[in-house]
Parts: sequence; structure tokens; C-alpha cells
Amino acid sequence: MWIKSRRTLKRTLQGDLRGGAGVCYTQYMPDFAAPVERLIDELKHLPGIGQKTAQRLAFYILRAAPEDALGLADAIRDAKEKIRECSVCSNITDDDPCLYCTGANRDKRLI
Repeated sequence: MWIKSRRTLKRTLQGDLRGGAGVCYTQYMPDFAAPVERLIDELKHLPGIGQKTAQRLAFYILRAAPEDALGLADAIRDAKEKIRECSVCSNITDDDPCLYCTGANRDKRLI
């Protein structure tokens, strides 16, 4: 049974909806296993990602081949460990100063 509002929830818990017993079991049972809930919660921290999109992404990752899912995790970890801001232009880079700032054609008077 889908609960659309607090009023419907209240009526469901009181047993007023369709003469039911008055217990909405979906309110008391977790939707997913703890590791899946954690994955969804972490994905929701990304900008523009809400609950539904986080669930879709989590299920996509879980259904992906193990090497694909682990490759994504490794890419995130690798980028987080190696990427930083250039001290000159604040561009993201793995070398400081970045490729643009050390280039031969770079005009040091700009930025």
C-alpha cells in the first residue's frame, strides 16, 4: 500500500483506510539491506542526486559486473588521492603547477 501523505499515514495506522487492521508494516521495516542503504545515502550527497536517483544509481552499480563496479570505486579513489588544485591558476591537476601554467606558450602576465 502506498502512503501519500501524513493524513493517509495517520488513517492507515488507525485502521480507517479500507477497514484494515491499522498497522502499516512498510513504516517499520527497512527498505534495503544496510550496505545498500549506506550506498544510497552516500550517493545522495552528490549534487543534483535525490533519493530516487540515488536508488537507481545504487541498483545500477550493484547489477554491474564486479570489475566495472570496482573500476568505478578505484577511479574515484585514485582521483581523490592524486588530483589537487594548481597553485597558479587553481585548475584541477595531478601536477603542480599544471600543464597549462608550465607550457612554453604561457603568458605569465595573465592569471
